Amino acid sequence: MMHSHTLILEVMLALHAAGEVPFRASDVYRVLQQRGAPYKEKSIRTSVYGQTLTLKGGEVIALERTGRGTYQVADPDTARAALQAAQQSG
Repeated sequence: MMHSHTLILEVMLALHAAGEVPFRASDVYRVLQQRGAPYKEKSIRTSVYGQTLTLKGGEVIALERTGRGTYQVADPDTARAALQAAQQSG
C-alpha cells in the first residue's frame, strides 16, 4: 500500500498540473474519492492544514497557504522529484 502522504502529494501535483492552483482540502478529497482511495475528509483536511507532508523516505514537503482555506505545494519541482524517489523506493 502506498504511504498516505505520498498519494495525497500525487493528487496535489496532479491538481497543480491541471492548473487547479491554489487548491482546497476539499479539492484533494474529491480527487481521492474519484480514485477510490479510502480516506476520510477529516484526515485530508488535517494533512493539508498542517502544511507539511512527510513521504515514506522521510522527505518533508511544504505547502503554502495562499489565502483563506487555499494552499499550493511550495516547490512543485522538488516535490515531484521527492515523490518519484518515494515511489521508486517501494
